[in-house]
Amino acid sequence: MARKLVVYYSWKNSAASYMAQRIADAIDADIEGIVPELAYNGNYDLAMERAKREVGCNFEPKIKPLQSNLEDYDEIIIGGPCWWQKMSSPVRTFLVKNRRRLAGKTVSCFITNYGRKPWAIEDMESLLPESCTVIPGMEIRFEDEDASCQETPDEQVTAWIETL
Repeated sequence: MARKLVVYYSWKNSAASYMAQRIADAIDADIEGIVPELAYNGNYDLAMERAKREVGCNFEPKIKPLQSNLEDYDEIIIGGPCWWQKMSSPVRTFLVKNRRRLAGKTVSCFITNYGRKPWAIEDMESLLPESCTVIPGMEIRFEDEDASCQETPDEQVTAWIETL
């Protein structure tokens, strides 16, 4: 059986961490968070001000090394929140930094979103090596950063998870 890993970034246990855990539980995958070296601390407004600046220039903040070895996995599911219709900066760093280590893997991406229709999935998939087998990603929409108000129908989310 293929070994699977869910790698995700989430600010303060938001909807992205909820979805990452849900996916990992459903597909019996290991799970690990992407941790920026400089955390997005402070109140929500200050953290999002920094995030907006970073996304605007495709900044790649330094992230801590994963405890998991990507070479040990056949399938990697990568996710995080959508920031201003793009992937979050820590997810961008992960994809760029690990591009060669993702080569030949089966990969899927997910984002959590609270606003307008994003392009984050397309952005994420564009950073994957051509040698990846890409399972189409999923945008899971929430009313806000709290995972309690999911707007995307649960049947759609479950059907996508079953493709992993």
